[in-house]
Amino acid sequence: SSATANEMDKAAQSYGGMSGKIAVIEPGSDVASAAEPRPPQTERALQPGQFVISVSTIQSRKNFDLLYRLWRRFAHEKRTGIPRLVIVGQRGFGSDELLAQITQDKTILDRLTILHRTTDAELTWLYRNCAYTLYPSFVEGWGLPVSESLAYGKPCLASDTSSLPEAGAGLALHFDPNDDAAWYDAITALADNPGRLLEAEARILANYRPRTWQEAGADLADHLKAMVR
Repeated sequence: SSATANEMDKAAQSYGGMSGKIAVIEPGSDVASAAEPRPPQTERALQPGQFVISVSTIQSRKNFDLLYRLWRRFAHEKRTGIPRLVIVGQRGFGSDELLAQITQDKTILDRLTILHRTTDAELTWLYRNCAYTLYPSFVEGWGLPVSESLAYGKPCLASDTSSLPEAGAGLALHFDPNDDAAWYDAITALADNPGRLLEAEARILANYRPRTWQEAGADLADHLKAMVR
């Protein structure tokens, strides 16, 4: 991302500058699968349009604590219309305490599902059938789940830090990852006004051009060839 390139350049300047140059190559956003999309096996069947997903390794930097706090609040408030939260990702550094809290919290059993292992076919089904996606990470080098969400025509609520606005391509909704109130307001607004989702999906369909990993690989190859000429 350009955001990462800028950070690298700043770091290089503190050590006397950079002798070469940085190339920015946008990653692909397609989830490759030869298999027919199919729903993952869960204790409670996921109904199309009735759940949202957050896709990432579960670790402190990804800020899943914010999502847990919000869905716990929704449960205590007995709010209706809030989609089920499906967290899709492997266990990562610093996740044990949070996962233990979620597992032991009976108040959110009907509102939150964690999937540690999904196939590409299952992930494709989740993207196609979710209402929207969430990505409250504190910092990213790019933010693939944001691009993947847009590639599937799904709105994404993402953080406004580092490279995430760049990955959002002007079509994601961005918020401070430390501002619980802003995320709460955005999620409840979508629940109260389903038409906003349809409008966001229409904007994505009209304006977002998905990028394939084949295209990203070709760009990388071109840069490498230029280095040896």
